[in-house]
Amino acid sequence: MDVPVIVCSALMDTYALTQVLTLGAYDYFSKPLSEEVMKIYLPLKVRNAIELMNRTKHIIHLSQIDSLTGFYNRSYFKKYIQDYPQGLDQPLSIFMADINGLKITNDAFGSEFGDQFLIKAAKIMKRTLPPEAVCSRWGGDEFVAFVPHCGKDVAERLAIEMRTEFLKSNKGGLNLSLAVGWDTLLNTDQDLAKIMICAEDIMIRSKIFEDVSVRSNMITAILQHPS
Repeated sequence: MDVPVIVCSALMDTYALTQVLTLGAYDYFSKPLSEEVMKIYLPLKVRNAIELMNRTKHIIHLSQIDSLTGFYNRSYFKKYIQDYPQGLDQPLSIFMADINGLKITNDAFGSEFGDQFLIKAAKIMKRTLPPEAVCSRWGGDEFVAFVPHCGKDVAERLAIEMRTEFLKSNKGGLNLSLAVGWDTLLNTDQDLAKIMICAEDIMIRSKIFEDVSVRSNMITAILQHPS
């Protein structure tokens, strides 16, 4: 379905042509092929078919990407998890992250200002996690990352590093924080979906624990922030 097909046949009647195009062929040639067709028309149609294939791939890629952060979107990540071969690349860890204080920041300064924190969080995750990590924007201010060959000790270190780097990057007294939860799949008896739920539960507990102090600091910072 992803490859443009050019059909060459000795048949040239309307029925054959209709059948070929109905089946999804990109183009059609009938034999015998003249020298003009071989030198001019066939190469031109092949080039156009390749350009169509590349444009289609680009459109599909754009449909899988969150335009703000450059991460994969939720629908792509859900399918990725569903299709991932069970028992491959163990141990593997799943991270869930959420920005504390983003809603109140958006309410005070607007969503465009708040978007900068989403971009910053995405950059920190991308920089901190290994190259093979598959990162996605899961919701409004939530992220998820799938990291193969990542055990518990490494996952804990990466979670701490992401939180620390996000706090260090705060400016202007707006002390937003990054709540991070993670869990690790160690054997085939475990289920990826349950690992992800556990990571989300840990993230939510972290968010609840930090939320009161973050909101208090944010309100103070907003009142002091120049409008």
